Amino acid sequence: MDQQDVQQAYGQILNFKSVNIIDLLNKIGEDQVTLLLSSFSCHLNSDIENFLKRKAISFARQGIAATYIVIADGKDAPVIAGYFSLANKVILVDLSAAKNSDWRRRFNKFGKFHEETDSYLLAVPLIGQLGKNFNDDANDLIAGYDLIAHAEEKIRATQKIIGGKMVYIECADEKALVTFYENNGYHTINHRKSDEGDLLQMIKYLK
Repeated sequence: MDQQDVQQAYGQILNFKSVNIIDLLNKIGEDQVTLLLSSFSCHLNSDIENFLKRKAISFARQGIAATYIVIADGKDAPVIAGYFSLANKVILVDLSAAKNSDWRRRFNKFGKFHEETDSYLLAVPLIGQLGKNFNDDANDLIAGYDLIAHAEEKIRATQKIIGGKMVYIECADEKALVTFYENNGYHTINHRKSDEGDLLQMIKYLK
């Protein structure tokens, strides 16, 4: 089933909107939000699905991370196309990641250099989770680059108020994922070991 077939199945898509889970909780209550989130499925990554269904509400209430549901509005009932979560993050960026004068200038502008460790200390927003809904082919409603654009749009809006120009992600060291983020303007700054395996730390300068 191609994208056109999926859109016909769900009704003509008018637009996408990003809705904060906190706003949904205040509007329709936790039971209805939980029911809505139960329609999300991501067989490619169980962590993405588990976070949305088991942690997103709690993290939102505690202020640990803000989760946004990207909803496709059509003639029929609205459908979850995907979601993303945002959080604050403080990271150390090794001097070797500043591979040219542009990156050195950016790190100096928005971070603090520690001579003892040859690294920059940066406070940046983190896109902690990013995933499309694979339930009933809903993943074909939105492209990955459109989904990450929704996340970056929220970050830009926040940085317009408080300042900043960078965004940070961590992803598994897998070729398809790395290529996706590189094609969307992300720059590898470090490797990090975790319980789940090797992770790439990547950063983007938002223009």
